[in-house]
Amino acid sequence: QQFFAANELERKRLTEKLHGFIAEEIYLTIIKDVTIYTDRLPGANYILLDVPGCDSPIREHYQSALDAIGKADAFLFLTDGLRPSLTKPQLDLLDQIQRQHFDGMKRAFGIITKLDLCQ
Repeated sequence: QQFFAANELERKRLTEKLHGFIAEEIYLTIIKDVTIYTDRLPGANYILLDVPGCDSPIREHYQSALDAIGKADAFLFLTDGLRPSLTKPQLDLLDQIQRQHFDGMKRAFGIITKLDLCQ
């Protein structure tokens, strides 16, 4: 799917449409790629690769996350604001990144989700 929003009203409508695709379970296995165009970021051609979480029981998922971080220009580390303490798998992943890809930590961005639900 490709989306371009010329104004705020159109942007809101397209965001809601995209959210519907992402939120509905039936579409999760169908959608493999989403392209979003924006004039709010400097530069061009950003690619965001979503890798499995560090708490996946499949060892290959964990390793694919480490491999992607080693190749990326930057990475986002998401954590849940409702559970502010990092879990052991999250801490282990950050430790591995620091040991294997120390320069990767210079390119890390932390994102805390669900802050609107926190007290």
